[in-house]
Amino acid sequence: MACFTVPASAAVLTTVFRKRIPERLHIGWLNAMVWGGTAALAVEHVVHGEIVPWPPFLTAMASPAETGVMLHEMAAVGIPMTLALVAAWLVMVGVAAKWPALQPGALWRRYRLGLLGLLLLGTGVMVAVDRLIAFSGLGHEAPGILANGFVLGIAMLVPVVAIWGAAVALRRADSAPSRAG
Repeated sequence: MACFTVPASAAVLTTVFRKRIPERLHIGWLNAMVWGGTAALAVEHVVHGEIVPWPPFLTAMASPAETGVMLHEMAAVGIPMTLALVAAWLVMVGVAAKWPALQPGALWRRYRLGLLGLLLLGTGVMVAVDRLIAFSGLGHEAPGILANGFVLGIAMLVPVVAIWGAAVALRRADSAPSRAG
């Protein structure tokens, strides 16, 4: 329903305040994980008909009864999802602090493979929490327009790969020599 909005809200906050967070905490890692997962789960929610292009945009807000279910899902799924992302990020920050020699090489930086990895890791953590809670019977399972899980998985990767591709293209545009002058 709207579980992805909890980590998305955290991503907005950490993105807005990223300059105030010490560099040693690598807040960009958390942002990449959360934004990647949010984009992928937004696609999943569109495919399941839970997000529509007309107000109120979230179909669960169409009635007060459904809004209550949505708020419960945000608490039962969205909060654990966000906490799992933060836990994964804290482990990564700890490993980076303990072993600073694990720095990526030039090819890694050129193609922003770290960003791709973070986007995929965030997606994986968020989907894993979503599936675990759904399988436990605590979450909501919506019927979707894609019955094939493989096709849904590919559809969820499209925004992740698009974000990564845009980042690589922007990096190349920024590092290209200027032709003016």
